[in-house]
Amino acid sequence: MGQVTCETLQWGSWYNTERLRGAIGHPPPKEAGNAFYPMHEYPSTLKNAA
Repeated sequence: MGQVTCETLQWGSWYNTERLRGAIGHPPPKEAGNAFYPMHEYPSTLKNAA
């Protein structure tokens, strides 16, 4: 895999899982998602997929 591709994938992973989100009080995306989704009903298609 090329260096640019590798770096882009690493950045994408960081952006989606670790970066701080200032608009919603600075939690990382994974933490924000864990706090948001338990308050809402999951669609039945997601329940069946897991």
